[in-house]
Amino acid sequence: MGLYAALDKFVAEWSGYSGVRGELLPSGIKNMRFSSEVETNLYRIAQEALNNINKHAQAKNAELILERRDNVIILIIADDGIGFSPKNKDILDKGIGLIGMQERATLIEGTLEIESAPAAGTTIYVQVPISFIKRRNEND
Repeated sequence: MGLYAALDKFVAEWSGYSGVRGELLPSGIKNMRFSSEVETNLYRIAQEALNNINKHAQAKNAELILERRDNVIILIIADDGIGFSPKNKDILDKGIGLIGMQERATLIEGTLEIESAPAAGTTIYVQVPISFIKRRNEND
């Protein structure tokens, strides 16, 4: 099972138990496969982000997008919850899950950015360079 199919299955299950309407939006890379390292880390980032939404966001909706833009694969996770101030040191210090997501992105030479504001939801952007994915696919 590829990353898109695994995410689609997880989002459906997560929606069932969280009560948050989750959706993985269609993209042109449904059938693309990546190295197990890339797929596992992106899956775990999405899993942690959705679990954080369930625990903290008080969201009604969450969307995931997995797509290719230029020379990167992008994973976007967005919710319509209560949001938070990314400058709030208490949240970031206690955010072990946030640190783990950042570390996972770094492992695959990616970047992770969080945009959030009180009462404005949260969006997480993960970008992984195609050059890293190609090198890993050649080594698999």
